Amino acid sequence: MTIRPLSDNSLQRDALAIEYFSLLAERDPIQAVTVWAAEFETARIALNLTYCQQLLRESRRWTRATPDIRAQSYDSEGLLAQSLTAWERAIRCHQRALQLFQQVGNRHGTAHALNNLSLAFLEQSRFQEAVEYGEASLTLSRELRSDKDIGRAAGNLAIAHRHLGRLDQALAFTEEALACFRRVGDQRQIGRTLTNLGNLYRRRGEPERAVPCFQEDLAICEAQAD
Repeated sequence: MTIRPLSDNSLQRDALAIEYFSLLAERDPIQAVTVWAAEFETARIALNLTYCQQLLRESRRWTRATPDIRAQSYDSEGLLAQSLTAWERAIRCHQRALQLFQQVGNRHGTAHALNNLSLAFLEQSRFQEAVEYGEASLTLSRELRSDKDIGRAAGNLAIAHRHLGRLDQALAFTEEALACFRRVGDQRQIGRTLTNLGNLYRRRGEPERAVPCFQEDLAICEAQAD
């Protein structure tokens, strides 16, 4: 497949097309673009990631963009930047999303943005900053009683502490993440967390506890392959 070259005319045309069809669906244009970009991120369709980023930036100039929707747009652009491994750009977008979510009092959005920043700092090996944002996300997620967000934040904290040589803390956060993912039934995250847990037990010299983790992860992989 060939990536379509961008031009000012094509960008304007497609932005207008999105606005037109979103009006037919009684949806704000920027919401339509944000949903579309999120679908691209979820499906990991790399072909049009840069194109989506430009559309998101264009959409923020439309008149009906509220601070909350603008925050969602920055959040989506940050996720797209992560997919392109453009980590500095991702950090800037997530920081802007965080400011806007806090401005409108969107606590779930705030927890999400904090966790995205934690992940971005992890990818840059900035582990102490990853811990700081991860702890803030975890605290808020616990207040919101969101198992999904707690699991993600705890998982990021576990990885950061492992890199910092704090195996006991890494183990505690990994176990917390696993319990959360079990409650929400996220098999993919359960399997990934079991692998992390098994590796931690192995590093601690506890193979008898590591093996069941790897066995359960293998069973999950085989079930998903079916």
